[in-house]
Amino acid sequence: MIKKKQITVTISKDLLDWINQEIENTARFASRSHAVEYSLKAIRNQG
Repeated sequence: MIKKKQITVTISKDLLDWINQEIENTARFASRSHAVEYSLKAIRNQG
């Protein structure tokens, strides 16, 4: 199992609202942490 480190981030209200909607209305993200980690991995994989 991969160990994870807890951090704090600050994001715009619009982006936070979108993340919350995705969590509540779709199966895309299980949590805010999942949304952030998923997005960062996608950016990293773009090269």
